[in-house]
Amino acid sequence: QPYVEYLPYRSDAIYVLSTDPTGYAARDHIAFQLLEVWDGRWEQAATFATHADPVTAWNRIKLTAARYGNPLLVVESNGVGQAIIALALQDHYPRVYHEGPQKPGLFSTAKSLAAGISYLIDALLDSLILHDQDLLSQLQSYRDDKTIEETARLEAIRGKPSTRRRERHHWDKVSALIFAVAVARNMPRRACPRPRPLDASETAIRTWAEWEAHCQASRDRATIHSPTRVNTRVPHRFSVRRRQR
Repeated sequence: QPYVEYLPYRSDAIYVLSTDPTGYAARDHIAFQLLEVWDGRWEQAATFATHADPVTAWNRIKLTAARYGNPLLVVESNGVGQAIIALALQDHYPRVYHEGPQKPGLFSTAKSLAAGISYLIDALLDSLILHDQDLLSQLQSYRDDKTIEETARLEAIRGKPSTRRRERHHWDKVSALIFAVAVARNMPRRACPRPRPLDASETAIRTWAEWEAHCQASRDRATIHSPTRVNTRVPHRFSVRRRQR
């Protein structure tokens, strides 16, 4: 499916929606990632990727943004990204990311892309939770192809496409995720509400799958901290004594 939602909208959450755009004549896909950002926990809320023209892509972005309270919209401003930015400004979208004064969007360079990859690695090791299996597959084989790919002009001169790289759409979901992480790290944070204390009967929970099933039944799945840091021990109860005078 081109569009998938993983988390429902939460009015107390902060969201960032990042887009790797495409143009009318481009061969790659339009892709976007929606992250729910908490302090110490970033979780994938929705994803989209398919071959579409800028108008169709913007309509899909606009629908998703409306469902999630108009999150901060980050668009790669290089080349074809200007079409999505122009459509967003034309429709008076309230929260378009600006790299600087009169500079809507995020301009991608070799230097900023390298920094973005390092931010993504840190997030994957620390606070980022992903649900999209296709995105995970792209991450497992990602090799930063954009730094070595040939342009459409060079392919036209040679008369045939390069055989040294994969299809252009292979890295689109990863690129959109890199932009989301690069911006999310500087966004304001809210503390993720802590789950209720565990009862003695719940200390038998051992695996992450069992913990997920338990929290889904309790309807507090979105309030858990990082899966690698779940504490299933019964919390100690301390007695507080009034200081004697």
